[in-house]
Amino acid sequence: MKSIIVNLKSYFDHSISTRVAVQNLFRFENSEAEEIIFDFPGISFVSSSASHQFCLEVKKLVSQDKSVSFVNVISDVEKMLELAKTDRKNIFTVQKVEHLNIKSENDLSELLLQV
Repeated sequence: MKSIIVNLKSYFDHSISTRVAVQNLFRFENSEAEEIIFDFPGISFVSSSASHQFCLEVKKLVSQDKSVSFVNVISDVEKMLELAKTDRKNIFTVQKVEHLNIKSENDLSELLLQV
C-alpha cells in the first residue's frame, strides 16, 4: 500500500487557524496513494473552523477510497477535531432576539429603563 505522510510541522508553526490554511494543505498530489497520514508534531492548537475544514477535506479523500489517519495529535487538538465531526447546528446556544421599533423618545426611554 502506497502511503503519503503529511508532516504538518512543515506547513505550520504551532497552530492552524483558518479554513484556507487547511484547504491549501490538501492541495498535494495523492492520486497514487492509498493511505494518507497526517502527522501533527508540535501542533498545539487547531481552530474550530480549521477543524471543520479538516473534516470536510478528509471526507473527500475517503470518498476517493483513501485511508486517512492522524498521528502525534495532542489531546486538545484531538478533542477539537472530534467536536468538528458533530452536527454544527447544535454546538452554539442561540437566544431569541426581540426586535423593537423605536418611534418616539418615550419608546427609547422605556427600552433603556428595562436594561
